[in-house]
Amino acid sequence: MAKSGEIGGFSIQQNVLESVNSYDGGKFVLYPDNGFIAFLNTTKNIWAGIGANVLPATAGIKAVGRFENGESNQFGTNLGVVISAKGAATNIALDIPDGKLRMGGFIGKTGYISLETQRIPGNTTYLGIRVVNGLIVDSGYFNYNSQPPGLS
Repeated sequence: MAKSGEIGGFSIQQNVLESVNSYDGGKFVLYPDNGFIAFLNTTKNIWAGIGANVLPATAGIKAVGRFENGESNQFGTNLGVVISAKGAATNIALDIPDGKLRMGGFIGKTGYISLETQRIPGNTTYLGIRVVNGLIVDSGYFNYNSQPPGLS
């Protein structure tokens, strides 16, 4: 196993494979011992990586994906991730089957926001908004025998 040297446009140093010619601070890095690949641009403060753990050991937690865009931008908009799904009968760009969302340090709430109550004998209908992990996922009339659950 090679521990140093060059292969094509890549160098091997301390079991890490990285691009030799970093253009404008950008480079590709493969860390087989840590189990991840990263695309970096240190001059533009951009970091994108996927693998077994893309966070430093000092973070105390693990993440399998990390995308940061901290480039100074005169036009005023930076995007971290763009996701698209199209061309099928059902297109789901982002599916989050488990876990919570945290935005700006806050974990999103789940429940209903009631806007109006209509009581008819034997039936109560609530006009409201259904929220899951802080995202509005549905709105309309909901039938409940009792008050729908509030945000929690």
